[in-house]
Amino acid sequence: MQLSLDGLVLAGGESRRMGQPKALLPLTGGETLLQRALSTLRQASSGTIWISRPHGYPAQYPEDLPDALPRRGPLSGLAAGLSHSATPLLLVLAVDLPNVPSDLFHTLYQHWIAHPEADIVYPAIPGGDRQPLAALWHQRALPVLQKALALSSSPRIMAIIDQMRSEEVPVGEPAWLMNLNTPDDLRRWRQSEDRG
Repeated sequence: MQLSLDGLVLAGGESRRMGQPKALLPLTGGETLLQRALSTLRQASSGTIWISRPHGYPAQYPEDLPDALPRRGPLSGLAAGLSHSATPLLLVLAVDLPNVPSDLFHTLYQHWIAHPEADIVYPAIPGGDRQPLAALWHQRALPVLQKALALSSSPRIMAIIDQMRSEEVPVGEPAWLMNLNTPDDLRRWRQSEDRG
């Protein structure tokens, strides 16, 4: 069953550590990281899936959504997505998280149903990583994001989440939250796919 919510792929960013735009990196089978993220969200949701792009980026698709402000990281893309979404909750997936399964968003949504006061519901590895960029964000988070973006050119996402009502959902598979930030990360990921 698909959720009747909009989604946002965070595909902007400078990809400095990767050395090239992450969204266009090919994965096993020829699909790009962007295509993988779009497919994941389309499996999870029947709403509009927006593609966050860097500020000033010329739109290629109707769903391309430039960041609200230049060089502010994923929070600028989140603010743009929440501003454009027609649904109270927004499914968010960073393009560099290729292992996130679409079912995770159903799990997060069920958790939100039990905790509807939450501004963000995100997965976490018990005693390990937390991942607010594979999460559900409520429209209530938008003013907090806008204020943080106005006050800082490099706002820290976890510091902002600490200002909101958030819910962590424990997940037992650490590989789901693996980020591809560097060429070494990508090489290790490809090796794990080959073994899988």
